[in-house]
Amino acid sequence: MKAVFFDKHGGPDVLRYGDFEDPVPGAGEVLVDVKASSLNHLDLFVRRGLPGMRLPHITGSDAAGIVAAAGDGVTDVRPGERVLIHPTSSPVHRPKKNSSSAGNSAPTY
Repeated sequence: MKAVFFDKHGGPDVLRYGDFEDPVPGAGEVLVDVKASSLNHLDLFVRRGLPGMRLPHITGSDAAGIVAAAGDGVTDVRPGERVLIHPTSSPVHRPKKNSSSAGNSAPTY
């Protein structure tokens, strides 16, 4: 797959766009076919050197897409569902069809 990622911490110059290994969801994980992604300050902190992050790291912590696959034990989403990924929201949010943004946030956010 193609991705924007970095394999060392630093400024914007460490960002690379290119081929990245295709992920496979493990137990309790979901693989999302990302249709839109954006950066927020968490991405800047991680790129600059937030401790504990494994490298290489794909940047873009906010995303929307479609569940492509689910690992063992995943019961709350299914392949084909639309989801929204936000680092402070859990569980993954499923947008409602034809809904406005009012009242459309994850229940734990």
